[in-house]
Amino acid sequence: MNSTKQTLTFLNETQLNEIFDDVYLSLNEIPYENLILDEDDREDNGYNFIKENLLGKITDNFKLSQPKTYECLKKGKFFYAVEKTWLPQDMSDITQFGIIINDKVFYIEYPNYCYYANSHLLKYMPQFILDTWLCNIGAWSVAEKSTINIDKARLPSSWCTPIQSIFGDFKAHSDEYCKFLSEKFNKDFRCDYEDEKYNDMNKYFQLLLLFDTRNTDEFDKKNGFQLFISTHNDKKDIYVITNGDIFSIKKLTNAQEAIDNYAQVLFSGTIEEFDFSSYLIDF
Repeated sequence: MNSTKQTLTFLNETQLNEIFDDVYLSLNEIPYENLILDEDDREDNGYNFIKENLLGKITDNFKLSQPKTYECLKKGKFFYAVEKTWLPQDMSDITQFGIIINDKVFYIEYPNYCYYANSHLLKYMPQFILDTWLCNIGAWSVAEKSTINIDKARLPSSWCTPIQSIFGDFKAHSDEYCKFLSEKFNKDFRCDYEDEKYNDMNKYFQLLLLFDTRNTDEFDKKNGFQLFISTHNDKKDIYVITNGDIFSIKKLTNAQEAIDNYAQVLFSGTIEEFDFSSYLIDF
């Protein structure tokens, strides 16, 4: 296990029912047309997975390249949860689609504006990620008692959050980190998202989060594994930082197998995290 072993937190089915007013496991019983949702909410709503007959594909897409994940998903049950608005004239109902596996709740986001806004960055994702985790899906996340943090999730997402937003100390050590990453990757690192000079993607590269194994509220804690894609070339490699130590960055070997094994452990409901160490090599 990781040297700073952490205890993972999950939401279970009972807690899901406590948070939402209605949780539908019989998906053909959802009173979708009666929900209070504006046009944008309906366009990006998780109910579209059901309406567009994508449920079987969500599972089947994993069968060939992520077989252990596939076996876990086969045992799960999809749900659609609704929290009724208390200000119907001003606010929509809150809805959530997902899957329950081993009494652990996982959210699955239908592609929304974040997905399409970042579509130009998805070309740097490994193909097996695009064919499985992000095929018709915007993001996966572990449901926790904490409010979901869209900057990071413990399963693959298309949010493509820059590394600067993942570590609380990055700004304070920006010069040091940027110099190190530029030398490590042999290309100038994008240090600033406000200065227009860094907008040249041919000159500057970015490290964008694939997922972060820390719990949602552990933004500043030095633990877990943080997995990134890079825009520095077209090899579509995945890079891993251990315990929030940017100087520890290594390349993930056998990424398809490693992430399949990670997901199997996460879906099993164990409270201890998967250790990526045996899959890491220097570069």
